[in-house]
Amino acid sequence: MGRAIGSFCVDNKLAGLVLSVILTIIAILGVDRLQFDMDVKASFSSDNPQRLTFEELINLYGSVDTILIAVESTNGNLFTTQNLSILEKLTQDSWKIPFCHRVESIVNYQHSIANEDDLTVEPLVDNALDLTTSEVEEIKKIALSEVSLLNRLITPHGDVAAVQLQLALPEQRQAAEAEATASIKRLIHQYEQAYPFLNFYLTGIPVSNTISMAVILGDMQTTLPLMYILMFAGLGYLLRSFTAVTIALAIITLTIMLALRSVKYGLISVIPNLFPAAIGFGFWAIYSGELGINLVSVLGITIGIIVDDTVHFLAKYLRARREKQYSTTDAVRYAFNTVGPAIWVTSVILIIGFVTLAFSQFRGNADMGLITTIIIASALLLDLFMLPPLLMLVDKERKLVDSKTSLLDKNNKTNASVLAPEIDG
Repeated sequence: MGRAIGSFCVDNKLAGLVLSVILTIIAILGVDRLQFDMDVKASFSSDNPQRLTFEELINLYGSVDTILIAVESTNGNLFTTQNLSILEKLTQDSWKIPFCHRVESIVNYQHSIANEDDLTVEPLVDNALDLTTSEVEEIKKIALSEVSLLNRLITPHGDVAAVQLQLALPEQRQAAEAEATASIKRLIHQYEQAYPFLNFYLTGIPVSNTISMAVILGDMQTTLPLMYILMFAGLGYLLRSFTAVTIALAIITLTIMLALRSVKYGLISVIPNLFPAAIGFGFWAIYSGELGINLVSVLGITIGIIVDDTVHFLAKYLRARREKQYSTTDAVRYAFNTVGPAIWVTSVILIIGFVTLAFSQFRGNADMGLITTIIIASALLLDLFMLPPLLMLVDKERKLVDSKTSLLDKNNKTNASVLAPEIDG
């Protein structure tokens, strides 16, 4: 089987290379369409019973997203005229946050006072700086005894209070969440600078989604490239080609792709290892366009799988070139004969295993299974149809001829030095 595949790939090397490049370009062009989707509904298929029930409740009662600002007093007592005044100002400023349609705190809690037949409803705190000590104590007593406030907007000890914002986000919520979070973080920063004796904390689903997005993008810009650098640096060292390290770094930083005239094995190994991920996410962008948080880990998972086939193929190819002195074509055939069957068998098994996840009701597993299948299948095709033609194109036969010539010249010089004393004698 390996011999047949090898013969087919060698005989059709140009067609295989051209088709691989076209496939890669088409897929990569679709990457720009990818968008992160942090909505919890994205984790379930559109026909999932639980999702349908959830959407029915949303349509009936409306969707409300909450951001909570916790304010902590460093001295353990929030009930002072100064602290209540700050809390009052923060409550008013919170109305300016984009998409905010309701703000709740202990200061604007509508407190009811009954006086015979009269019922008065007014905010619990109004003009806090004008309050007397007895009035502050009365406010504290009411706040700590009111069931609707206790453990929701104020702690039992009165040291932490909350300002709760309710947001009405549009359907395209990702940009709205980012805008609201950025605005409220600027507001909190101003308060932290102005009132260092208070601690401010921020939480809520919109904030969590935005921060998670920032962490993911940060990892994609730092941790993942570092992983590739270390992996391909090790690969370049094991292949005894320090040029591979430089090439790997250049590819990952996207500053140099195929611009070098002298391309070594390190570059050849990088191409079939990086392109499958680009192809996978490119086709995923065309198919879905939505990238959930669970799909970010696919990059780290698949690179460890697909790099294995490339290393095995290159190891056998280099052995045939260096030890057996095969030509590039014969070395490619040798690599196909020795590791070809193992490459396609293991890839097919992995594809079958991951594609079964596509039937999961949990969309996170289904999406991961599909995109991993695409990446592994792309890696197999590139290892079979792109890697061998690249080896035959860049690893010229003259290298083999030069090495043989050098060896012959060395033997001739050795023989001449041995025969020289006999001639002199």
